[in-house]
Amino acid sequence: MNSSEILKEAIAGDKNALSILVDKYKDIAFNLAISIVNKEEDAKDITQDSFLKVLENIENFRNESKFSTWLYRIVYNLSIQFIRSQRKMDSIKSVSHILTEASSDTLETHEKKQIIKSSLDTLEENERLIITLFYLGEKSIKEIKEITSLSISNIKVILHRSRKKMAKNFERLNYERV
Repeated sequence: MNSSEILKEAIAGDKNALSILVDKYKDIAFNLAISIVNKEEDAKDITQDSFLKVLENIENFRNESKFSTWLYRIVYNLSIQFIRSQRKMDSIKSVSHILTEASSDTLETHEKKQIIKSSLDTLEENERLIITLFYLGEKSIKEIKEITSLSISNIKVILHRSRKKMAKNFERLNYERV
């Protein structure tokens, strides 16, 4: 049985044909995922999620491109989504760390508020607005878009830039305090 016949049977719901496709492409899919995320466990999860997505959507495959191209696009997209979520988590941890440091028991309440306020004051108005909406207002990026009329990509850039500035300013202000 050639590849196109296996694919046709897989699209028709043949579990054996699906198994053959998974066996044929699993190593290449894993190698693509690991080349993007650089962690074996994460790459395994992404590969597994990719094949689940293929299984859920195989009947929608239209043969406009090669099956491998379709699969690799799924692996690539899931890998990029993973990287983006990791970056967001890292940024959240960074801001959380700043706020935790500022609220540690070693600082007086007035000093805590002053350091946070000073760090926020060093930001530009639009940066301060986005940080405030995102962290204090707990608004999603989509909600911030509706509020500010800024594009989603612009909001993400401002959040990233603001987090970096705030972390740098907080470290400087906290250092000066000591």
